[in-house]
Amino acid sequence: MNNIVKVSDFRNNISDYLNRIIYKNESFLIKKGNSIVAKVTIYKKTGESIQDKIKKYAGIWSVKDADLIGKYARKLRKEAKILKTYTQILRKEKPNSSVCWIAF
Repeated sequence: MNNIVKVSDFRNNISDYLNRIIYKNESFLIKKGNSIVAKVTIYKKTGESIQDKIKKYAGIWSVKDADLIGKYARKLRKEAKILKTYTQILRKEKPNSSVCWIAF
């Protein structure tokens, strides 16, 4: 059931109302003048959290596949670091510089 609360009372006692919302799962209708202007209720998160997604897919890969994916991830991180260093060096070099780069 929704409790009707005047906006001034809600403002003056907001921490009490928030505690009632959080711990007692109550909701309130905020009244200003003769009309209801807002409903305050607990926020319900929608969608899956990252932890839920990880739990959903945990155990799908075999140990061999997981090791292979880990190997590729490490290789990708190493190549990204090299590419970052390469672009930093290029930004410091002058355009007419005689530097030769070999890509692997």
